[in-house]
Amino acid sequence: MLRLVTQCLSYILLGALLVSCGGENEAPKKHEKAEAKVPVDLPAKPNLDSILGAPRTLPDGSMTVTGLILDKNQHFGQRLKVRGVVRDISPDCPFLTDPAEKDNRPKLGGYKRMCKSVYITIADNPVHPKELLLVEYNPYFHPHLKPGDEIIAYGLYDIKGAGFVRPKDGLLVVEDVLNLAVDAEGTFYNTPEEVARVRAEQAAAAAEQPQ
Repeated sequence: MLRLVTQCLSYILLGALLVSCGGENEAPKKHEKAEAKVPVDLPAKPNLDSILGAPRTLPDGSMTVTGLILDKNQHFGQRLKVRGVVRDISPDCPFLTDPAEKDNRPKLGGYKRMCKSVYITIADNPVHPKELLLVEYNPYFHPHLKPGDEIIAYGLYDIKGAGFVRPKDGLLVVEDVLNLAVDAEGTFYNTPEEVARVRAEQAAAAAEQPQ
């Protein structure tokens, strides 16, 4: 009996030893390496002092968005030029923004139009807390605009326009976007040379029209 027990214990110890040795030979599990996050280089958010001390106008005579809003009570009801970068863009409205859809636009009294206007907001930089709503610009510009694009707009600074009301900071009812151009077919131009050429052609064509 003792001999049998001794043999059993020997087999158990031998099995444990083999398992232990086999475990040492197993390759360590590989762990996926976490991808490093790419830092995004955004301008620092301005503090109150930098906002209040921001320039009101730029060398070309255009106003900054911050300058216009801080001095809003002096400028409501005036036509002026303001410069900024696009921050937000409304959803596209092809009935308004695509010349090819001109013949498909809903007729007056027909079915309800899905969208009645388009708009953008501009700011002095992408993270600045002050932003200005722009409405009633040439809708053919709209599909080509994207966040970060520079806009130099001329228009009436008011508290309402195109169905929007902004009593706090106002809005700009745009009459012209000075640094961009678009033709009747919807072709978009944004380089100074192209803009100057297209605007000259449009001015010449308008001059030939009977008064």
